[in-house]
Amino acid sequence: MGLQIGGKYPTSRPSINWDFANAGSLPPGIEFDRSTIATYLDRDGFIKTAKPNVPRFDHDPTTLEPLGLLKEDARTNYLDNTDLKGGWSGGTAGDTFVDSLGVSAQQEKSPDGDSAWYYSPSSNSGHHRYYKGVTVPTLDTTYVVSVFAKRVLDGNVSNLNRYLEIEVTGNFTGNAQPTGHTGTHGGSNVTFDLQDEQVEVVTEKSWGYVGNARMVKYPNGWYRCSYCFNPGVGSTFTGTVWFGHPTTLGGDVGNETGNGNPSFYLWGANVQNAVTEDECFSYIAQDTQGSTTRQKDNLIARNPDFTFPATIVTEFTTLTRKYARRLYGINPESGSDTIRPYLSDNGAMGYYTTYGTVSTDDTGTGGASASGSALLRQTTTGDCSQNFYGPTKHAWALGFGDTENSQGFKLCCNGIMQNSGNAVGSTLHGTHKNVIYVKIGYSSQGDTPREWCGHYKSIRIYSDYLGNDSMIALTKDYNFAGV
Repeated sequence: MGLQIGGKYPTSRPSINWDFANAGSLPPGIEFDRSTIATYLDRDGFIKTAKPNVPRFDHDPTTLEPLGLLKEDARTNYLDNTDLKGGWSGGTAGDTFVDSLGVSAQQEKSPDGDSAWYYSPSSNSGHHRYYKGVTVPTLDTTYVVSVFAKRVLDGNVSNLNRYLEIEVTGNFTGNAQPTGHTGTHGGSNVTFDLQDEQVEVVTEKSWGYVGNARMVKYPNGWYRCSYCFNPGVGSTFTGTVWFGHPTTLGGDVGNETGNGNPSFYLWGANVQNAVTEDECFSYIAQDTQGSTTRQKDNLIARNPDFTFPATIVTEFTTLTRKYARRLYGINPESGSDTIRPYLSDNGAMGYYTTYGTVSTDDTGTGGASASGSALLRQTTTGDCSQNFYGPTKHAWALGFGDTENSQGFKLCCNGIMQNSGNAVGSTLHGTHKNVIYVKIGYSSQGDTPREWCGHYKSIRIYSDYLGNDSMIALTKDYNFAGV
């Protein structure tokens, strides 16, 4: 889109324009590595696998809108045979799980484009569910269980093709309830209504259920159903994952009677380690025995062509909120990251800096730490702290001024100014004006690298300390209409 001149938009083009979503590739000068394969949703609506050291350009599962460059930290899937074609067991005599390819009325593709398999609950009374064991490395901690499911609606179909229960119990019920939970053991279950797109109401921190039960709509009638669980306190590290066929949202009680026809196409089961109970994550394939780790994505731009003063405008999503994760780290002529925008556990946003001290006109939300790092936070105002985590879209503009002209730091989040910059007294830059690198999604400063997890739709850098009106205009509609 061409530059809009006049009004509240800037009158100059950005000196750097990393348009990840529309380009679908990395611009020259950005180094990338990841030592393992990883998955993403392609523009055709199918989940694809990127080879090691190949970046991923992800898409919204509902709209297929390009989300941009996907960056995640390392995660492990502890559930093997994720395609469910082997290594799993049926719950009741006569239940089957077979390839739909041989039935003309019910041929379907799985989310990765392969032939889909479906479960058929028999006419015998019992627990009609597909299950296998899972071993986790640590107890009393949070994991995410998930599966892709689609209702069979064509041809002869099951009378049990509306509700899908995910249950993580088995020997986990021998453990005591997790720390801070009600109930008596570490077993959990949630039922999903794939007809009305509803999730059973389950009390958080009850038994082994942690929270974040959710259904994400994917192309071609598929849903990714998931929730967070905790296997409890005790000595049992191996439990069972079940995908059941109840008759209501009340759950699989064990006396259901099917009719022998197929109910759900199922694919892509995972049990991953989680950082918080409200995060999203990409699917990790593991079609053989054992666990699989997806290693983190690393990105850095060396010697980018900009100096201070500058305004950096970023459109992004975030997939987790833990540990003040860094949006990027910027180094002007020194051995440490001087500027590190971040998100904190409670939805606060702001930045750390190595040089100088910073105060803020947001009363009671900022100040310099004893170590000399500074913090600017906005915890409750407007749209900035509401629905921030999810993969929802957001836009920030950060202005970094020139101390020679008494310009400070200012931040605008989703069209809302967090501070004007006028009340910020800072020696932030000093003589360190030439930027030698931008670390995308992490910094070398802080207790840990605090890796960013999310999508970068674009990063644009203006060689000016833009006015407040321009910063608001560039971020309020989340699509950079002014660029």
